This record gives sequence, C-alpha cells and structure tokens, in this order.
Amino acid sequence: MLVLGNTMIMSARERTCEYAVLKTLGFPVAIYLDSFFGESLFISALGAGAGVLLTYPVVAGIAALVPKGFFPYFFITPLTLILAAGSAL
Repeated sequence: MLVLGNTMIMSARERTCEYAVLKTLGFPVAIYLDSFFGESLFISALGAGAGVLLTYPVVAGIAALVPKGFFPYFFITPLTLILAAGSAL
C-alpha cells in the first residue's frame, strides 16, 4: 500500500505541468481526476493480479525449502485469494 501511495504521489507531481496546460486550455477538473484515478486503479490491479497469480508458485517454492512440520498449516485456501483480491480492490 505504501508503494502504491508513493507511486500515485510521484505520478501527480510529475504531471503538474501537463495538468496546468489542460486547465489553461479549459478542460474540466474531472479529466484530471479521471486520468489520475484511472492510472492508480490500473497500477493497483496490475500489482494485485501479479500477486494473486504468483501466490501458488511462491508458496510451493517455500514449502519445498522449509523442512516438513516446521509450518504445519502453511497452505493457501480460496478464501485467502478472495481476501487478497478484495483488499487490493
């Protein structure tokens, strides 16, 4: 969440001149907000998708490296994936 917030802030700072030009040309503020939130949602969805897709391979790799019985309840349930996707949304 902190990385996403930092990326959003950096994106807004880098585009200050672009938004000033849009405002000078008479574009409404909604255009600025839509592009800002759209980009933030895209970055968040991309990160969430990658995280959910990589969950099973990462857990399988960790389970292969850790001795048996060290983590007796180390597995992924469908509820875990649903909660991960929901929190990302």
